[in-house]
Amino acid sequence: MAIKLDGGGSTSQKAYENGEAFKVLSSMIVKKDRLTISFFADNEGYSSIGVESSKTAWFKYRIDNNSFNAVIGYLRGKEIDLSKINPNQTEIYQTDADGLEDDFSTYVFKQLIEAGYIPQLVPLFRSVYGYINAVIPMFRGKIIFRLNRTEDLTDYLSDKGLI
Repeated sequence: MAIKLDGGGSTSQKAYENGEAFKVLSSMIVKKDRLTISFFADNEGYSSIGVESSKTAWFKYRIDNNSFNAVIGYLRGKEIDLSKINPNQTEIYQTDADGLEDDFSTYVFKQLIEAGYIPQLVPLFRSVYGYINAVIPMFRGKIIFRLNRTEDLTDYLSDKGLI
């Protein structure tokens, strides 16, 4: 039996519902859920976080600087003012002209280390080839990283005394 998909729907891409994602994230914050967060640049280049908890499956939320600081503040146990966050104000992650700047996840990872956070690194012999896995535990959750294992990153971690 052959299955034929004759494309009954439109091929245009629907705009991402970041406002709806913000409502879910806000609800999780109000309930004081323990969050698991990951950072990435989505397919359109927007700075984004993946969010999940024990009660809510993973979803994407596009962020800007205010959202980033609010999420980190929440994870640290601070009370945050959600009314100051505009979910429609998002930022595209820019790499430098030579393409030498880190991907968004690695950039955030390094910024958190520079801010004094100490990651728990999976021993390199246990890591999947080509990646470095790390977790930064916090009061109301954790941030997980799966980073491309580059010479620059391993040198950085070595210089910081983390590996």
